[in-house]
Amino acid sequence: MSISDFRKVRLEALIKKAVIVLLDMACLIISGYLACYIVAGRSPLDSSFSNLISSNVHTLLFIIISFLVVYSFGLYNSVWRYAGVDEIIKSVCASAVIVLIMFVVDKVVFGFVLSLPDKMPFYAYFLFWIFFSFSIAGIRLAYRALRVFPELIVSKSSKNKRIMIVGAGFMGNFVIDMLKNDKFIKGRAVVAVDDNPAKLNKKIQGIKIVGNCDSIPSVAEKYRIDTIILCLPSASEKRKKEILSIAMTTDCDVKISPSQEEMFEKTETKRIRDVDIADLLSRPEVTLNKKTCRYLIGSTVLVTGGGGSIGSEICNQVARYNPKRIIIFDIYENCAFELQNHLKEKYNDDFDIDVRIGSVRDINRLREIMEEFHPDVIFHAAAHKHVPLMEDSPCEAVKNNVFGTYNVALIADEY
Repeated sequence: MSISDFRKVRLEALIKKAVIVLLDMACLIISGYLACYIVAGRSPLDSSFSNLISSNVHTLLFIIISFLVVYSFGLYNSVWRYAGVDEIIKSVCASAVIVLIMFVVDKVVFGFVLSLPDKMPFYAYFLFWIFFSFSIAGIRLAYRALRVFPELIVSKSSKNKRIMIVGAGFMGNFVIDMLKNDKFIKGRAVVAVDDNPAKLNKKIQGIKIVGNCDSIPSVAEKYRIDTIILCLPSASEKRKKEILSIAMTTDCDVKISPSQEEMFEKTETKRIRDVDIADLLSRPEVTLNKKTCRYLIGSTVLVTGGGGSIGSEICNQVARYNPKRIIIFDIYENCAFELQNHLKEKYNDDFDIDVRIGSVRDINRLREIMEEFHPDVIFHAAAHKHVPLMEDSPCEAVKNNVFGTYNVALIADEY
């Protein structure tokens, strides 16, 4: 951002803040007048406390105190677009403080010191507190409503994916916010389900909760759902797998929200992700023993078939143990290239990542790799693994799995 753009943004922010201050002060005067009018039953200037409220000093002091109190509560630093419960609480508390200060000032300063006759009843201050609290909170919520309303209209008419939220709790609320903040580019939530019967037929951010998790298939069909997002950070692992199995019976894309623990980890873990193989296990996921894997620290590691399903997972696991270098050796360049980019994005320059293309059938190519890198550890994952396909092409299975493994073992022994 250039200096001129920065100044322009700052000027716009100052103008907006000035408008807020003027609106608050207008609310202040109107609220005070209404409270006095109700108490007096006629124009406050004809009442028994007319000397007090017609005093310019009193009015100026009233405005200054109100501004300072509202400012001290941080109401001029809030982002209007996201005004909510926090702004309401602050508005009520700020108004209460203003009322207490003005009550003391009116009775002590103007009543005793300046000897202005003060017959303002206490409930006039109470009425002012109600009017001012609602008015300053109202203008902030009204602004938010004016900003959000066009987005809701767009979302209702949007042809983006229709999303079901499973779990109408903290994480479900968070995911709905994410979709809104992304301008519904990834889709819009149209319905929610939750196992808590107390939430049935209630709404979360305007999204109706229409059933429990067992009703996912029927709800998905009724509301023409494209994507199901599971937001179940507090559910037991057993229940999560049950709900996941139910969701997988539909034709919808099934995704999983980040857990509450992942929200405090690195950026890449805070995404709504696809279902992983670990989510489908009927047992706890097996994790590596860190003590056992210490030999990987500072090592140069070669992974054959490194771009494949098993090889790429080995690379991901090795990367956690701070190796010196990982060499991804694969015959298919696309997966190897994607894995290299993923590891570089996740680990930056913590270690070197190299990709070499070749086949384990070619022992001379393996020898070139060994001469170039002199790896300390080799994980051999290059193989044809789809058994039914290999039963139809047994010669290729033997060439790759038998002789390929033989070549890797031979070259490892040689070096």
